[in-house]
Amino acid sequence: MIAFDSVTVRAGATTLLHDITFSMEKGEKVVIGGPTGSGKSTILMTLLGAHVPAKGTIRFNGIPLSPATVGTIRKQVAYIAQEPVLGTGLVREGLLLPFSFKANRHRQPSVDQINATLSRLLLPPAILDRDIALISGGEKQRIAIARAL
Repeated sequence: MIAFDSVTVRAGATTLLHDITFSMEKGEKVVIGGPTGSGKSTILMTLLGAHVPAKGTIRFNGIPLSPATVGTIRKQVAYIAQEPVLGTGLVREGLLLPFSFKANRHRQPSVDQINATLSRLLLPPAILDRDIALISGGEKQRIAIARAL
């Protein structure tokens, strides 16, 4: 479950979110809509701890978001931008980039896990040997989803 309770987020003198309250349950499908600049991405980035609320509380599965809990929450939530950044080079390198970081090295997926995830996302294993610059936007998004999974 995700719950925002009277959350306000500021960046300097600019208010990014003002008194936002909502909740969503596990398995519930929710659409966050609005015009450009209305705070859709800010809501998601705040849930991941990229913005600290000036007021209000955020809970993820009952755990209040704080500097001490943000790591636990980030292990369970992923944000995938509309135009994901995979880097340059081969798709394989972009897919495996997070596993080169110290915090994720012990989570390196096996070839079977990678292939199963690609299959679930309707991507052939051969895509791993293609240049990131040469795959479509939809393929980039599915690779970003695979990386998050």
